[in-house]
Order: sequence, then structure tokens, then C-alpha cells
Amino acid sequence: PQEALQAATERGVNRAAGMAPGERVPFFACGLSSVMHPKNPFCPTMHFNYRYFETDGGVWWFGGGTDITPSYVNEDDMKH
Repeated sequence: PQEALQAATERGVNRAAGMAPGERVPFFACGLSSVMHPKNPFCPTMHFNYRYFETDGGVWWFGGGTDITPSYVNEDDMKH
């Protein structure tokens, strides 16, 4: 949905709008993190970490990312 895309990509959004300073915010949070180390040394190691936050006030957002790290650098793979 467009609302999810907007919430996932907005920067500088005031997610505390309408709240008093120091007010406690009931929330839910969950995350998933994984690291893959393949047996084949020519396959890259992969890591990802994603998280989801949601307040009782209905504000929610995703965060995280993925990275791939080669075990053996192949010079030909790096040429443009």
C-alpha cells in the first residue's frame, strides 16, 4: 500500500507529534537478523537485519538493511 511505502521512506518525520515531552509511549517492536556463511568460499557472506516498530497511537515504521561481503575478491567482478 502507498501508506506503507511512504512510512518506510520518509525522513525527518516527527513521530512524536501530539505527545507531551517525557510522555511514556506504549509500543510493540520486533526484529529479524540473520547471517549466512556458505561452505563455498567463492560465495559471499550475507547479513540482514530488519525491524518493525508500532506505537499504540497507530504510528509505525520499518528499518534495517542487508549487506553482502565477498570472501575472495575477484578483480574481474570489480571492473566497470
